[in-house]
Amino acid sequence: MKNKKALIYFLLIAVISITLTTIFLTLNKNNVEYREIDIFITIGKVVGFNVNPSAIYFGTVPKGGISKRTIQLNTTEKSIIEIKTYGEASDWISVDKNKFILDGSTNITVIADVPVNSELGNYTGKLKIYFRKL
Repeated sequence: MKNKKALIYFLLIAVISITLTTIFLTLNKNNVEYREIDIFITIGKVVGFNVNPSAIYFGTVPKGGISKRTIQLNTTEKSIIEIKTYGEASDWISVDKNKFILDGSTNITVIADVPVNSELGNYTGKLKIYFRKL
């Protein structure tokens, strides 16, 4: 009898915990927005550049070369900023600032550091910038 009662209490606590966790995650999810920016980089034997503002174009970079682009982030609400990269070029991409609080605007330098042993060709990726409202 005591074991059955303990099991019922345990199940009740588990159901309440799962429900509260789900509610918290649902409410907290609404506080996060993100922006996604395409990344393009060409590895070649000559240096070239592209200043088109519709994406992050690193242009043509030689093996072992580095290219930098600056983007501006703006927010009207105080937010925690987190930046992640995805895609085939993501291992080469970094940013000078990440996981910080922003209230207003700031510039971020996005860096492509091409490995010496990379193959010539065109590579793509995505930069995702998460804005978690405080």
